[in-house]
Amino acid sequence: MMWEIIGVPVDSKRFEPFEPLRILNYYDGPRIFTFHAADDELCLACWSDEDETQSRFLVLPVSERIVSDLEAGLLSVREALAQPQFWVVDTGIEGVIRGAWLVKAIDVPEDAQPQVGTMLHRSLEPVIRKRMMIEPLQIPGGILRSSLEEV
Repeated sequence: MMWEIIGVPVDSKRFEPFEPLRILNYYDGPRIFTFHAADDELCLACWSDEDETQSRFLVLPVSERIVSDLEAGLLSVREALAQPQFWVVDTGIEGVIRGAWLVKAIDVPEDAQPQVGTMLHRSLEPVIRKRMMIEPLQIPGGILRSSLEEV
């Protein structure tokens, strides 16, 4: 049984045709892909759940930059989906949309979203950004003073 959708039904025609433009991850079918919505807006669809009769996707508008960052490993899938709200789209086995809802991200169960740190492909490593702290005593006073004045 799939997770219960808590959201507002929306006109599913907005997402037609729900056909992959660019498949970013494929496993027994397209799992993460881009497509153009009816208004030509670029959207990202990320598989969330399925049963014997339908599949459920999390869908949100994206920029080409987000897609590029996903492919380059600069963003995890979860980071790409980091919006306060997005849509849930259910499709039948044949790919026809059965329903669409506007949902709040906090209303999507944790196990129905990509895990934190999940990259688009296993070969990609998450980019770790670490800020180095330098003890002020190791920097000559004049350099430190001018650096602080610039901030």
